[in-house]
Amino acid sequence: MGDEVSVLHVDDDPDLADVTATFLQRTDDRFDVETAARAAPVLDRALDDSYDCIVSDYDMPEMDGLEFLRAVRDRSPKLPFILYTGKGSEEIAADAISAGVTDYIQKKTGTVQYAILANRIRNAVEARRNERQVVRDYHAMDAAWDGIGTIDAEGRFTYVNESYAETVGYDREELEGSPWQMVYSEAGREVVEDEILPAVRENGTWTGETRLRRADGTEFVGEHTVGDIDGDGAVCVLRNRTEREELDTQLRHERERFRLLVDAVEEYAMFVLDPDGRIRSWNAGAERITGYGEAEVVDEPLSTFHTAEQIEAGLADDLLEAAAEAGQATDQGLRVRKDGSAYWADVTITALRDDDALRGFAVVTRDISDRIDREHRQARTERYREDLYALTTDAERPFERRVVDVLDLGVDYLGLEDGCLLSLDPADGSHEILATSTDPTLVEPGTDSAVAAYARRTVESDGLLTAFNADDPDRTEASARESYGFGCYLGAALESDGDRFGAVCFVGREPQSEPFGTDEKTAVELLARWLTHELDRRGEHDQLSLVS
Repeated sequence: MGDEVSVLHVDDDPDLADVTATFLQRTDDRFDVETAARAAPVLDRALDDSYDCIVSDYDMPEMDGLEFLRAVRDRSPKLPFILYTGKGSEEIAADAISAGVTDYIQKKTGTVQYAILANRIRNAVEARRNERQVVRDYHAMDAAWDGIGTIDAEGRFTYVNESYAETVGYDREELEGSPWQMVYSEAGREVVEDEILPAVRENGTWTGETRLRRADGTEFVGEHTVGDIDGDGAVCVLRNRTEREELDTQLRHERERFRLLVDAVEEYAMFVLDPDGRIRSWNAGAERITGYGEAEVVDEPLSTFHTAEQIEAGLADDLLEAAAEAGQATDQGLRVRKDGSAYWADVTITALRDDDALRGFAVVTRDISDRIDREHRQARTERYREDLYALTTDAERPFERRVVDVLDLGVDYLGLEDGCLLSLDPADGSHEILATSTDPTLVEPGTDSAVAAYARRTVESDGLLTAFNADDPDRTEASARESYGFGCYLGAALESDGDRFGAVCFVGREPQSEPFGTDEKTAVELLARWLTHELDRRGEHDQLSLVS
């Protein structure tokens, strides 16, 4: 939309009207804003020729905004009209929609409202200009749901479609071969002879309203487009104006219901791009997921949400090109919020076309970070179990080596520093670290260790003990951080015939942000069961020796 946009702002508060005009013109230098304090005098002007859009307050003397809207619609049914009011209510909004308002915006404090208003004006004017362009370039066969007929140079129908025949109340066979005069009233024939045919001969086309007559003798006003066929006849497109008005009203209501639905959706980011890939609309879900408000992203490119690597690779252009060619493009990958944090997104981009011309793109984005994290955890757990099975069933590897290897595996899976195997004598309370993971930093083999206190607590518990945050002063394990140097612990007891004789333990230097989950606990319990089984099988749990 590169041309100047003429806006009329009607508000009985001149100061507020001037402020709004100033901010609109600062927001977009294409805007030429004229202000008026009263609505009634404006109606004497040629509105369609004078303005691209009208912005009106609601609460005004003499004629309020709704009365003004209805008067404008009587004169200019298609002229964009935005009700911009500080007295918003559902009743006013409903009445405005019924009267054919283009958009409805409540006044707010701050300057952000002017950016939003400017965006709504741009969208409304662009839509109206596109509609006018479609009418100017109208080609009969592109509107197959309308009545379409062709007439030869002698003025006889050579073809009519079913819609044309139904509109005038004849069978197609009755019309084809008959003169065009049979579907016009006497007044309508005069318009055709005096106005339509001369215009078609001179300009190649004519569009307007004519009075037609059905087969049963009833008359109706039809919207008519007639185009020349290389001097060898004409093509006619016919639509019943009454039915068109009913359809327009229905479509207006459907568009409003759809807009309200989109605005209410918060689980999905839903927004529209222009053909150049710049944002033109924004819903509540998009603001919730990305952190950007509407005024912050309108006119910004799709790449606003992409990582630096994606921008360098031209991902946005690739997706839009793919959607334009195939109709739709999808992508799953990282995206960036306003605060710089990243999230996993499932993105679907659909090309919007009108008569094969690309009008823009609809983008639907869902935050799938939780699902991706869950899938990663599941995959990691499956790999751990597969690796644990491979290690524990490797008969060629010495038992002592396997113990160290499974401790290393547990350390890697849990993301902690050390793992160890301890023996405990329930009679005298003595303990010994028999094996550790490779290169331990918090535990050492020998007869004494800080982790033994937690191992004893593990044996005395229900067989599994966790301490995820030793920095929390409200938790009993807080002393572990101060005394022993580790911030979290996860251990399972070794038990045979009801006697607990040791524990397998894992410790980390830093506290965990969340408690250990079911997968982590199960992983350590599986390891404890294997160690118990092997020691039982070997009959060694009563006389364990140092294995590393």
